[in-house]
Amino acid sequence: MRYCRGTSSRIGLQRLMVAALIVVAAPCPGESPTGPTQRPSAPTPQPVYLNLNRFEIPFSVDATGQVPVEVQLYVSRDLGKFWNLHASQPTVARQFPFESAGDGEYWFATRTLDASGKASQAVALSPQLIVRIDSTNPIMEIDANWTGDGDILVELAYEDASPQVDSVRIEAMTDLDHQWKPVLGKVEAIGDHTFNVRAPFAPPEAARVISFRGIGKDLAGNQSIVTRQLERPRTATKPIQFASGRHAL
Repeated sequence: MRYCRGTSSRIGLQRLMVAALIVVAAPCPGESPTGPTQRPSAPTPQPVYLNLNRFEIPFSVDATGQVPVEVQLYVSRDLGKFWNLHASQPTVARQFPFESAGDGEYWFATRTLDASGKASQAVALSPQLIVRIDSTNPIMEIDANWTGDGDILVELAYEDASPQVDSVRIEAMTDLDHQWKPVLGKVEAIGDHTFNVRAPFAPPEAARVISFRGIGKDLAGNQSIVTRQLERPRTATKPIQFASGRHAL
């Protein structure tokens, strides 16, 4: 891959300390391109997840030779089929403020302009930064029931558009120590965004009240917590005797 002395800009998400390098290639001064002016091919970047609808995209321009005077930020909401010019900034501005229209996936690309208004790239844009905005907490439900052998089966359902399965966990606490402790369970994928967790739990015999909670996050940092409480069924230790002397059945 060849680079001439042209322009490059770095764009990243400052709040997440994530930097995405953006290089805008243009013909060197005095040279004629052998084909259409285009950005060197690069793999599609991995998405960055945010639960914010307003953020800043900082950039810097590192140029030698012909120096650009303006940076244009383009946005696509349909996976790159159509690009809209979102904003233009002088190269000294160093950042683009951005406010999304709602949750979803946003693709970003840039072009630079020189003093004559000539763009650094005249062909189809490609994503240089992908942001998935998710401001919704995971949907979770928890249930717990006694089994025939005196143990408890805990079931947790988890659903989210940006699931982070390794964050999903079940914890238990009894009235003996009042401390949350992990309960090991098996995670089962129901679909791309839906998962179930089943976890058996053997409470101490002296415990009378057992509480459970399910905790789960998504890749954007949203978190949900659900709880369930059970009481141990009370059983008679000796037959109940009525005044007549008959035992209760």
